[in-house]
Amino acid sequence: MRILMVTPYLPFPPVSGGQTRSYHLIKRLAKRHSITLYCYYRKESEREYVQYLKPYVTEVHMIKRRAVLHPLHFLLSFFTSMPFLLVSTYYSPTLKKLIAHELATNKYDLIHCETFYVSPNVPETHLPIILVEQTVEYHVYEHFVRKLPSFLRFNLRFELLKLLNWEKRTWQRANRIVTVSAEDASAVTDLDPRQKNKLDVVPNGTAVEDFHIKRIPFKAKHPVICYVGNFKWLQNKEALWYLLNKIYPILVQDIPNAKFVVAGKHIPKDAIRHYTKVEFFESVQYIQEIYNKADILIAPLFGPGGTRLKILESMASGVLVATTNVGAMGLNLVDMKDVLLFENPQQLRKKLNDVIAHPALMRNIVDAAFKKVSSEFDWNAIVRKLEKNYEIALKS
Repeated sequence: MRILMVTPYLPFPPVSGGQTRSYHLIKRLAKRHSITLYCYYRKESEREYVQYLKPYVTEVHMIKRRAVLHPLHFLLSFFTSMPFLLVSTYYSPTLKKLIAHELATNKYDLIHCETFYVSPNVPETHLPIILVEQTVEYHVYEHFVRKLPSFLRFNLRFELLKLLNWEKRTWQRANRIVTVSAEDASAVTDLDPRQKNKLDVVPNGTAVEDFHIKRIPFKAKHPVICYVGNFKWLQNKEALWYLLNKIYPILVQDIPNAKFVVAGKHIPKDAIRHYTKVEFFESVQYIQEIYNKADILIAPLFGPGGTRLKILESMASGVLVATTNVGAMGLNLVDMKDVLLFENPQQLRKKLNDVIAHPALMRNIVDAAFKKVSSEFDWNAIVRKLEKNYEIALKS
């Protein structure tokens, strides 16, 4: 079938979670379908990556994202029904006109929107729309607003309601809604019971063959501990500061020869400036380079939503994963069997010290995690499940 796909990013390089998901879906969908891609980009240098998508897509149309903090965006957010997330970043009349022209000129079977906030760019159409919610955005922002001072919470409450209203509007318009975890599917139903019969879970996955390599033997006295992510996202930024401020000082005492590595786009400059003994890498084309050198991933994630590709990729790479219950959400992982689960630094400290002191236990956990990710989170099986949702949407 012919698919028009809209994403909020260029799906290459596969560094951030969203880029990774879209890249692997496109790569496998292309075996049986024709895909035309419309996407946003930030920097002109990103154009060089289009060549890596050409084997899989018929065409790539790129729209440059606007600068977020423009006075006009604040005015539009204040005087229109659209939340700031849309008017500042992801809603573009230009993109909407381009898609309208594409639909009028060429024949398509369906439209695939990756994230709710790009779907307002799709004009009125008779074609079925598949909406993929990588996370329920309302819950993400509500989590962070809840932690703000009361006067800011009051001011942002209306913005949250607008965000929820638009998220619901896109759900209602879609023929099928795909979430990446059962928890997110339940969240959609709780917020809008009308969507119950449209929902399905198509989880994130990993390309095990890209990650699993022959690793250097683990050295308990010199472990490499990492965290990776796109630090534009609130969940990753929150996790990074928790790691640096609350976990790092404790682990430096317990494991003085450990090396700490943080990798990903948009690392806060304050972190780089204040934590001089941590190695920071912002320009990593292939995240495998980081996993190949790491022994342990610590992911103190507390923001809700989605399933975390960094968890799956670490499991596929033979890296021990330590994360929170929120970080492991939707993955059905068992504490001290597939992963180390913690909710505070002291829990992590105890479990990590136990595992490092017993290399056989660490090996068992890493092996069990690899078996799980290989059997349950293969991209090929995940794409087949997505295709079933395409078929249902076409029949509806």
